[in-house]
Amino acid sequence: MAKLIANAEATGRAIVLTATPGPFKDAKELPPNWMTSANVAAQGCTPQLNAFESAFFALQANVYAINNKTSDYQCGANGLLAVKKLSHLKMISASAALQTAWHLPTISVDEQNYLARFSIAIKPDGSSQIFMLASPVNQQTAAEHVQKINAFLTARLEQDLQQAPVQHAAAPR
Repeated sequence: MAKLIANAEATGRAIVLTATPGPFKDAKELPPNWMTSANVAAQGCTPQLNAFESAFFALQANVYAINNKTSDYQCGANGLLAVKKLSHLKMISASAALQTAWHLPTISVDEQNYLARFSIAIKPDGSSQIFMLASPVNQQTAAEHVQKINAFLTARLEQDLQQAPVQHAAAPR
């Protein structure tokens, strides 16, 4: 986490991490009980990632999606990013060691642990906030989640702009 904060400070760009339990390239890859009503917290990875792809590219934030899929699965010509047409996201594979070290929340489906949904926003000044994503996830809840993060990231910028002294042109002599 310290490296991510340092990256935000060094680049002057916000960093947004969003954790998803999946996602999977297609329905054939879903665990057997993924789509049951008992596992509503597991559903909605695609709307979540699509919302992040479009919203934070406009802010020029560095956006990372975290899940427990391997890097090979996520990247490359046939990887998740290519299949879902997510060209502005960077993927982080959350190994069991990373999940433990960062104390990341998980959900269980078919006796397998997956990351729970949350996002961490880090401003260039190093301040950060955690956002939990409500279930069920659909386009509306994903958009509301993104709006909350946007408000956090842009609040300081708007405050700085309001407090900036007004520059007046000097009168000609």
